[in-house]
Amino acid sequence: MPTHVWNPLRRPHLGMADSISEMILAEEWRNPSLLTDIRDSDTLFLASDYGGEHREAQYQTISILVADLDSIQARWEPKRRNIRSQFANDGRRLSYKRLSDRQRAKMLQPFLAAANKIRGVIATFLVDRRIKSFFCPDDVAIGSDVFDRTTWKPKTLEKLLRVSHLGALLIAGLSRSKQHIFWISDQDAITANLEKHKQATNAIASVLTGYLPHQLGHIRIGTAQSDDGSMSIEDILAIPDIAAGAWSEISTSVSSRLGRVAHSVDVLATDNLLPKAHDILLWHSENQHNLKRIAVVIEHVPHDQFKAHLLHSFVE
Repeated sequence: MPTHVWNPLRRPHLGMADSISEMILAEEWRNPSLLTDIRDSDTLFLASDYGGEHREAQYQTISILVADLDSIQARWEPKRRNIRSQFANDGRRLSYKRLSDRQRAKMLQPFLAAANKIRGVIATFLVDRRIKSFFCPDDVAIGSDVFDRTTWKPKTLEKLLRVSHLGALLIAGLSRSKQHIFWISDQDAITANLEKHKQATNAIASVLTGYLPHQLGHIRIGTAQSDDGSMSIEDILAIPDIAAGAWSEISTSVSSRLGRVAHSVDVLATDNLLPKAHDILLWHSENQHNLKRIAVVIEHVPHDQFKAHLLHSFVE
């Protein structure tokens, strides 16, 4: 009998997160190579980024990389430096939006190939933008009870809580007792200043406490400002940035043709995707590398409800 990586929540009161956890467990039973075990590492590294913020997008995308820090340092970092020296020694930032730049576009394929060496998973959540909130307004047990919610704009607070809960779901499923957590987020409205950063850190720590069956080690939360000038933090953040940006474009294209993103995405030549989105989807569709890929769609259901399903992708 195969040994499975995913540790299910088994916490029905967590609602949607518990449902997603059970779906991942069921998928791993069908496909034992779905995930990479990263419990041997002393530290888990997370990087999160977002897409689908523009008006035309039908889905907000949240991409979270969860990885073995040792593999980042030993396998990814040397290749990243080499790619930088070849294509972007001037310190230009790599992101999905900036891939229209010719020099950055040349970096994409070797960059994605280098990312394959990381031991971990990149999970992208496609959230129907008709869903205004996952949380009840009077629910204080969701991570926002550790600071004054009235100091946050509602959309920014919702974004913080979504990222916190989805990240906690992944950590609960992939971590072990006493592992340290180092979580890097893009410098956006969630961590726009020192006070917001402090409150976001408290929220994430509070949510983790409600999800995990075991105690973690140290928890550190940082942003792109943690970069020491080598672009090491910027480049690791580019992995979820690229995934989130591509899935935003793909989901908008597919939903405009079909009305929604179903359990599988069949991308056709007639979808007229930009080459960068097509290339990233091809990369995402491969799952034989150390860095595994998961996509989850969270759909709107009438009367302000929602449901989730795993997404499989195919490219013509």
